[in-house]
Amino acid sequence: MTPTLLIGEDEPHLEEILCYVAKKLGLKYSVARDGEAVLEKARELVPDLLLLDLYMPKMNGIDVCRALKSDPETSNIYIIMVTASAKKVDEDDARLAGTNEFITKPFSPTQLQKRLNEIISEIK
Repeated sequence: MTPTLLIGEDEPHLEEILCYVAKKLGLKYSVARDGEAVLEKARELVPDLLLLDLYMPKMNGIDVCRALKSDPETSNIYIIMVTASAKKVDEDDARLAGTNEFITKPFSPTQLQKRLNEIISEIK
């Protein structure tokens, strides 16, 4: 079965890069551009992976992550928080909310592809 990825990103340029990586890996993927939409799609699709921007309109990534991890239906989604913030407090908050990994922007699409491939191998 092909793993599924949900991309929660409100910046079109970064969304395009993340979609490109998903295509290169042959993943089924969907995109949501604000926190409320991410939460709704995650509950509907229950993806294997979620690339989640920390700062999004309507609901931030920390609150989305906390909501998903506290729900038994979505608690097993592997969440990678992606942010331009290099603040230690943001990473700490993301980890407390239940995120599995934290990646800062800018990132290497090649490195992200490699890491996603490793995660997919582990969760199969």
